[in-house]
Amino acid sequence: MSVKTTVQTILNFLALDIIFNPIANAVIPINGIGVFLSFTYWGILALFAYIVTHFLNKQTR
Repeated sequence: MSVKTTVQTILNFLALDIIFNPIANAVIPINGIGVFLSFTYWGILALFAYIVTHFLNKQTR
């Protein structure tokens, strides 16, 4: 993974987190299952940020 892709993925991740974090905080309970759902949320968010990065890179070529 190139440096440009890494930086863009991190920035996309932070932007998506700002957008979806209030929704996730309202839905995910604070208990044992909530911790698992939180890790799932972060994993899905990281994967989605990576997919968005590759989509944007294809669009700019």
